[in-house]
Amino acid sequence: MIGLYPEMGRDYYYLIPPLFPDIRMRVGGDNILHITAPNAGEGWIHIQSATLNGIPLDRAFIHHNELVGGGTLELVLSQEPKTSI
Repeated sequence: MIGLYPEMGRDYYYLIPPLFPDIRMRVGGDNILHITAPNAGEGWIHIQSATLNGIPLDRAFIHHNELVGGGTLELVLSQEPKTSI
């Protein structure tokens, strides 16, 4: 529901479309992870792009150690799949 799907026994999470446009959660002690997806909601099921602290992610997953320091994970969603790379 928050845009991260863990794989059992692995140190990463798959990026999936969240149900909420703005999520803040405490991670790694007092650090805050802010997940933003302005278009989140019914029908917005495709991730067009993702950035972590403004740096584009070129993969569909994120490692645990990238999240525990906090920061902002921004997901750009659409209703249609991405047609070009």
